[in-house]
Formats: sequence, structure tokens, C-alpha cells
Amino acid sequence: MTTEADFLIALGQTLSAAGLYGDEHPAFRSAADGAFVSLEALVGESSLVQYSFLEGEVIFANRRLRELRDWHWAGSLAEAGAERIEITIRVDREEFDLFLNALIRILEPTDADAEDRARVELPHMRIGSIAVDEAKRLTEAEEADPSGPEMDEETQAVDHLFGQAENRGLVSLAVARAVVQSLSVVLQYGRPLMELLVPVRHHDEYTTVHSLNVSVLSMSLAESLGTSPDDVRDIGEAALLHDLGKAHTPIEVLQKPGKLSPDEWEIIKRHPEEGARIILRSGGSMEFAAVVAYEHHLTWQGGGYPNLRFPRRPHPVSQMVQICDIFDALRTERPFRGPWPIERIIGYFGEISGTDLNPDVLNAFNSLLSHQKAPDPSEEENGRGEIGDDAPRAASPEGTVALERDTEEGDATSDDRTAEKTGQTER
Repeated sequence: MTTEADFLIALGQTLSAAGLYGDEHPAFRSAADGAFVSLEALVGESSLVQYSFLEGEVIFANRRLRELRDWHWAGSLAEAGAERIEITIRVDREEFDLFLNALIRILEPTDADAEDRARVELPHMRIGSIAVDEAKRLTEAEEADPSGPEMDEETQAVDHLFGQAENRGLVSLAVARAVVQSLSVVLQYGRPLMELLVPVRHHDEYTTVHSLNVSVLSMSLAESLGTSPDDVRDIGEAALLHDLGKAHTPIEVLQKPGKLSPDEWEIIKRHPEEGARIILRSGGSMEFAAVVAYEHHLTWQGGGYPNLRFPRRPHPVSQMVQICDIFDALRTERPFRGPWPIERIIGYFGEISGTDLNPDVLNAFNSLLSHQKAPDPSEEENGRGEIGDDAPRAASPEGTVALERDTEEGDATSDDRTAEKTGQTER
């Protein structure tokens, strides 16, 4: 993602600081500094920056920013007559401060006409209203594709999060929350669950798309269990960030088509701990998400990885996310194997229920799947046969599962190789 949502988030924080402390307070100046940095990055990427605020929605050019669907400043600005913000070229700090002062004035209660009060013309920044015919055109463009099945903006946002994790070792949790809020809205469309999952178009986007899908699946499972809306969103955030540690896993290991070496497998096994560290460093009271990132490869009976000095069962939400993680991994085509049909996945789940996976949570997940009517695209390609030689093997006395992905003929088989007994099915 770009900086399109980042700038508005920073701008909203600046407006909030102005309302709480006034425009002379250090908190306001610090927020304004951050907003200006975001603006510089945004203008550097776009020749024309154009935001529109319509009925609580944020539209960038002609594209809705779904992750900012509930950005409350959109409604406030539109009601005050500031329905459009345009920025034409790089803006200096002096002009940006004039822009901030104009926005603060626009938002102040007054008896003056809102449209006249909200019309601001600066050399490179403009604030104003939207013509009726243009508002109709923008609305119709959004209604033509209300669901956004590809979720391009959300995918870009998660890709942005993984980039932050790789380059800075921390992430913007405000962006993560915005993505989950957008996903929670999509869940209310009433579509079959499988239609809400994002397809992987390229192998190099798997981790990003997988994170979105696990979040959607986990929130759907939580809702089916009667979880409160606030807790559902917390679970969605934890699921979205569960694989964040893979930002530090070499792409050649993640996408290797052949069998992993023991050293490569050890690299894969580091990502739960690394993900938890990144989340904790990011602050924002996300300890719950850090626990899920750390535990999502621990089994229900306390095995798996990371190795625990005192084995224990993972947190109930970690158990939920693990089931959704395995399901989405197996149903998705990877460089080392094809996708599994849903019936085959359910059969495999039955084999590891009560050992790797919590049987009660698994029953709830299977019930959730039984109520969705969308076709399973992998069934037509792979057939509905019994679980075959590429399924994870039974547990050995040492508590490990040989997930050898190569047959004697060298064909790619199961999702992970020589993995601990974790239900681990993807890297």
C-alpha cells in the first residue's frame, strides 16, 4: 500500500491532536511532522493526488480505499463541505501548514455557509466540493463492483505490512486494523465463504494473500461460535499477522519446488518466534496477536514448534487460526504441489483431530464449511479421491510427522517435509 491510506491516517491523527490540544501544542506539531512525511512519500509516487469523501467512503482518484471505510474524518470533512482534496505537485512545509490550518478552520462549528467556508485554493493544494454529476459517477463506479473480490487494496496493504516487517522490523498496526475492518465489512455481504477468499495469481504473492484468507476464515469461524464483534476483529488482526515472521524468510526457501534440506527447514521453523518479536516491537497493545503468531504451529497436545521447555496447549484462538491456516494452505496451489479439494482436506483433518487439532473447534470449522455453497475449484482439477501418498504421514514414536513431499520418482507431494507434528502444511 502505498501511502494513500497512510497519509490520511496521519492527517486524521493531526486533526485529532488539534482538537484535543490546539495547534500550538507539541503533540500537534509532532503529528503534523508525521503527516508531512507521509505526504512527501505520497506525492513522490503520484503525479496527481485526489481524495473524495462520499457518504463516509474515501475514494482515491476513482478507486475506493476500503481499508478506510470507517475513517470517521471522511464523514466530518464531507459534512463541513470539504468533499475533495487535491494536491498537484510536491508541497513545501509552509504550504502544508496553511493547508492544515484551513482544514482545522473548516471543521470548526460556525454559522457560515459550509460550501463557501470549505473552498480553499493554495498554489498546489485545493479543498472543495464535488459536483452532483461527478458524485453520481463515482458512486456508480463503486456500485458496479461493491465486493471487490480481488481485494487489491487490501492485498497491497498487507504487502506493505510485510515490507515494513522486512525493512524496519516492525509494522504499522493502524494499517493492520484498517485492513481487518475492511474485511469485516466484506463478510457482511452475505456471499458464500469460499467466494470471499482471494485467489493467488502469482506464487510470489502467496504469503500476502494467504494472510488475508486466514483472517477472513478466522473471523468467519469466530462469528459462527458466537464471538462478540470486537473480539472477532481482534481475532482477525491476529490471523492477519500470524505469518509476519516470514518477512525474514528467504523467498527461495519459501518457494523452493524441491525438498527442503534440514538447514532450510530450520529456517522455516524460525518464523513464529520472529513474527511475535516484530509484533511486540510494533507496540499498540497487540500482545494477543504476538501470542497467536508464536503459537500457530503448536499442536493441540503441546507438540510442534517452537520447541517449548514445558509443553502446553496453545491459546484457543491460536488453535482456531491454525485450522484456518492449514485449510487455506492446502486448498491453494503451491510450487511444490497442487491444491487439495475441500473433501480431501476434511478427510485429512479427521486423521489429525484430537492430536494436532482441537476436535471441538475443528467440528465448528467443518460445520462452517458445510453451510457454504460455492463450488470448490480444486475438486474439478484434482478429483475427489481418497487421501493419497502426498498426505502427511502418521506420527512416529518421536512425535514427528514425515511430510516428505517427494516420491521416489521425484514428484512433489505434501506441503511440508520432515516437519514436526504440527499440522504444518505451508511455508
